[in-house]
Amino acid sequence: MIVRWPNGYGEENRGKVLRNPVKIRDVLPTLLDAAGVSAPRPLDGTSLLNLAPNPKAEWREWIDLEHDVCYAASNHRNATADGRRKYIFHAMTGGEQFFDLESDPYEQRDLARDAGKSAEVAVWRERLAGYLAVRAPAWVLYGKLQARPKSQLHSPNYPGK
Repeated sequence: MIVRWPNGYGEENRGKVLRNPVKIRDVLPTLLDAAGVSAPRPLDGTSLLNLAPNPKAEWREWIDLEHDVCYAASNHRNATADGRRKYIFHAMTGGEQFFDLESDPYEQRDLARDAGKSAEVAVWRERLAGYLAVRAPAWVLYGKLQARPKSQLHSPNYPGK
């Protein structure tokens, strides 16, 4: 994400690249924060304004990524990433992929079945399972990610909350 801070805010950090993982859900909280407006309810994202003056501010270690079936069944996936590593769970089949984004930024070498990476893959798999566990047993059962061969949209705000 590229952010151009206003003049007078975080001057010492202008032009720097921060490694903090951000997501699209951070845009609304950031804009509200910049406008001095409180959100009417808790939001999924976090304002980025704390990072400009303090790149060492407390921040999330990783983000979640989701894509339900819309273009093709192969797009049905959940993932976690931190900018250095990326774990993908293919919900349609239960398959998984794992990439070292520092040495392989174009995701050409899948390390999910690399014996030397099995412990690291397990950590990322467990992160995703822990994150998705609140949804339903169709997503995570007994701590294990579940294949979901059909679309299963999830939103805490749909239907009608």
